[in-house]
Amino acid sequence: MSANLGRLNVTTTLGDVGKDNDYDALYSYGARSFSIWNGTTGALVYDSGDDFETFIASYDAANFNSTNDDNTSFDNRSDDKGPEPEALKLVSMMGKTYAFIGLERQGGVMIYDVTDPNNVSFESYGIDRNFSETEGTQSAGGLGPEDIDFIPAAESPTGYPLLLVSNEVSGSISVYSVSGLPTADPLVITEIMYNPPEVDTDSLEFVEIFNPTGNTVDLSGYFFRDGFDFVFPAGSSIGGAAYVLVATDSVAFENAFGIPAWQWSTSDALSNGGEELVLAAPSGSVADSVNYNDASPWPTDADGNGPSMILCDVNSDNNDGANWGLSTTDAGFMTEGFQVYADPGVAGTCMTVDIKEEIITTFVNLYPNPNDGTFRVEVAEFEGDAMLRVYNTTGQLLRSEKLTNSGVVSISEKLPLGVYLLKFETTDQVNVQRFVVK
Repeated sequence: MSANLGRLNVTTTLGDVGKDNDYDALYSYGARSFSIWNGTTGALVYDSGDDFETFIASYDAANFNSTNDDNTSFDNRSDDKGPEPEALKLVSMMGKTYAFIGLERQGGVMIYDVTDPNNVSFESYGIDRNFSETEGTQSAGGLGPEDIDFIPAAESPTGYPLLLVSNEVSGSISVYSVSGLPTADPLVITEIMYNPPEVDTDSLEFVEIFNPTGNTVDLSGYFFRDGFDFVFPAGSSIGGAAYVLVATDSVAFENAFGIPAWQWSTSDALSNGGEELVLAAPSGSVADSVNYNDASPWPTDADGNGPSMILCDVNSDNNDGANWGLSTTDAGFMTEGFQVYADPGVAGTCMTVDIKEEIITTFVNLYPNPNDGTFRVEVAEFEGDAMLRVYNTTGQLLRSEKLTNSGVVSISEKLPLGVYLLKFETTDQVNVQRFVVK
């Protein structure tokens, strides 16, 4: 009998229908597969059958159906539960559901797409067991997968999903990086307020995200991997051709701009000197990234002088600073004497600087600084008319002068000791500089 059955272990408790010691059916131990059952009716919807063993026979025939404590045990388990699927983890993300199945005897993890139980598909197999090494040594890898845990990309130190597999025989934990998951939708970072003109606070910092497609995108689990920590909660979404905002202080943001924003989960401030912002999907796939800077060709007046920075054409490369400009929309309030320009949540227009005007910070020179209220303002060539204004730090306008020509303007004011702001504004640019009277 053993020779005829290939040493297959069967039970004697089932199969003797007539109770006459004549077995009408043989029942072997399992399972060698995974099954999906209807939770309401109890009906079998799907079973993987001999998929595991068929795959292993092709993938690693020399170690087919080995046991988990002997690296020279070819075919040892063929008579007794085969690779023995033991651990299971179901993960849903981005409209897909995956089954991660650990094989206790053979080792490794099988991955299946079970989104549609009536149309299940094998996706991949990962194993860190090394049959050429002595079992029980570190170099032999994980032996005897017993349990699986899943680390979402937003919580992973790598920025990509991880599987943690505990191995009962080797007493180790295997760490697998999960790839091949759905790619991110093509979202675009279109506006950044990274250094609002506030003293000792950054409550108005925000990042705007645009959906260039015509379809609503489920943002559940999307996260900022670099720049600041924030994960979009379950159920959040962005409509087609619509915007969402993420701010450092959602209450201050709504009070200032009148629209809601998500709040990033830490007190991290955006770098005033520039940094990379990376928006990624739950799969770890990057939706968009911007490595902004506070130096030319990026619009330098976004660094503390009032305006936000806007991507002038949402279809352009947003990692090229030349494609960004300063917001031209007056937000309707001043901070520290600076007029704030920003238009979060809508398609904004940006202020660009003509090449002949060179770097904006050199367009207007004020000297000496500090001064005693008497100083000169040297203005480079400009087109049309311009306004030169002096404010105190509370935003009170102290002087206003219309300019029609470039050159040097002499100003003599009896100003109390303190800090003041000089604002030079044309139709296509704004320059604000601080000066001190002492």
